[in-house]
Amino acid sequence: LKKPKNDSWNTTVQSTYRQAEYALGWLNHTFDYSRHELSFFSSTSYSNGSYANESHTSIYYPDVLWVERSRGKGYQNALGIRAGLDWDMCKNWTLGAQYTGSYDNPPHYAGRTNTLLNDAQGHLAHITTNGRNKSQSDLHAYNLHSIVKLDSIGRKISVDMDFLDYDSKRNRDFHSQTQTDPGWKIAYFTDSKYAARNVGHRKISNYAFRVDVEHPTPGLNLNYGFKFSQSHTDNDFKYYDIAEEADPDPDPRRSDAFRFRERIGAAYFSARKKFGEKWQTKLGLRGEHTQTRGHSITLHRIDTHSYFQLFPTAYLMYRPNAKHSYSLSYGRRIWRPGFHSLNPFKFYTSAYSYSSGNPDLKPVYTTNLEFSYNYNDFLRAAIWYTHDKDETSQVTMLGEKPYEEVTTRLNYFDDYDIGIWHGLQYDAISWCRIQMGLRLFYQHSASRIYPITPKSMDSFRGGFGMLNNFFLNAKKTFIAGFLFKYQSPGKSGDLRYNYERYHLNAFCKLLLRNRDLQISIKGNNLTKEFGYHHRSVRNHLLRYARAYWDDRYIGVSLLYRFGNKKIEVEKRAGSNREERNRLNS
Repeated sequence: LKKPKNDSWNTTVQSTYRQAEYALGWLNHTFDYSRHELSFFSSTSYSNGSYANESHTSIYYPDVLWVERSRGKGYQNALGIRAGLDWDMCKNWTLGAQYTGSYDNPPHYAGRTNTLLNDAQGHLAHITTNGRNKSQSDLHAYNLHSIVKLDSIGRKISVDMDFLDYDSKRNRDFHSQTQTDPGWKIAYFTDSKYAARNVGHRKISNYAFRVDVEHPTPGLNLNYGFKFSQSHTDNDFKYYDIAEEADPDPDPRRSDAFRFRERIGAAYFSARKKFGEKWQTKLGLRGEHTQTRGHSITLHRIDTHSYFQLFPTAYLMYRPNAKHSYSLSYGRRIWRPGFHSLNPFKFYTSAYSYSSGNPDLKPVYTTNLEFSYNYNDFLRAAIWYTHDKDETSQVTMLGEKPYEEVTTRLNYFDDYDIGIWHGLQYDAISWCRIQMGLRLFYQHSASRIYPITPKSMDSFRGGFGMLNNFFLNAKKTFIAGFLFKYQSPGKSGDLRYNYERYHLNAFCKLLLRNRDLQISIKGNNLTKEFGYHHRSVRNHLLRYARAYWDDRYIGVSLLYRFGNKKIEVEKRAGSNREERNRLNS
């Protein structure tokens, strides 16, 4: 990024109000400052309000139809802070530090689930479950960095040291009552009451260290370095049966203490070279060695894994003239499971269902090959091939008891897809800008856990999107438009059938005071599209499921900038960005 001019500053203030079924609001503030050898930035965000969600599930057992409807109301009360300071110790040496903190303390989340069972004779059983969650999480992340410029042609060494500390607490109480009609004959469901409490505490810490070298030479740009990361996760979860006693002891059969340790060492190298004015290529290679150890103290179970993998990348571009360019790229990547997904603790949501993590989860490996074409930034097109190995997703299966539902994550399928993408941006008309995208592909997936799921699935699918901006005055300070997206029905890689989806947004924006003041109004998801809507077969049982996340809303936003607009103070991502993204997944 460009260095800011000395003795200058800028700031941005933004407020947003969103009205869906419930109201939710945000306040954001940023500040950048530079004076001589000192650069400083800060940002603060605060959100408060409520949101709703609902889901509907139907399961066709051989002797009973299970219909479940859930509805809940959650609260958001979160504060985020980020600040950084860079000091130019001399002409070629900069030292800096950054802090990122977030504090999430919503009052609670309350939900109600109604389950209706209908047997072959038309008799009914009704299960009502009321649950309430209380949660709190704090994140503190620190970064120290040093940047040394070795010469005037761009060679430099960057060193990052990062520490992360995350603390999360979650309590859940639920009360379940079962009532049956006269003539009901399935003995597993009887008139009864059930109440329990889950108490969870998770602490995650991470240390990371990275050295990166940018080393341009005549005709060849080199980049190389290494990274080391170590993560510690401590989970303590307790289960209480609160139906029998007012102050019960934890149930050791359903409680767990789980410790997870992970070490990652990586080294990488890349080289970029131009051949004349028309050709450019880049080659890279990254090697990673990973060690993990998961210890379930309550279950007396230890899982260890150690593996080394190589991740090559290659890129070739040909630009015959200023308007046309062709590129070919290849890459192999790794996606590690989230820390939450590795915990085997059983989190009960009712007397008949629970979810758990899986300490045996393996990373997902993705290989991608793509050929693309660009015409004058007006027309873009691409053909791609992607292969995913050990792909992971949530699977709902039968438990040890009759009609018991167990939801967990598994590496349960491999898939590949071949497709084309076409994009168009048209702004030759002074009062309109149109952006369109079309995506068509064929996908094949094969199950690793057959016959729990179907053996394989094949499908042709596609999607279409259009973004229109209409300029309602000559200065282009009054803008309106809409965004429309369509996804065709078809089978997906996770061995489900997904129904077609429509999504429509509409917006308008007014720019005032030399474009420093922005007033925006947005209508989101006006078609009230579901968060998901699919059909699947698990354990030879047909299952329909859909959910809605309360994202049809009207939003109003005000943003005001003042100060020097040309300031660009660098915000470093840090060397543990990947680990931060895995905290809650």
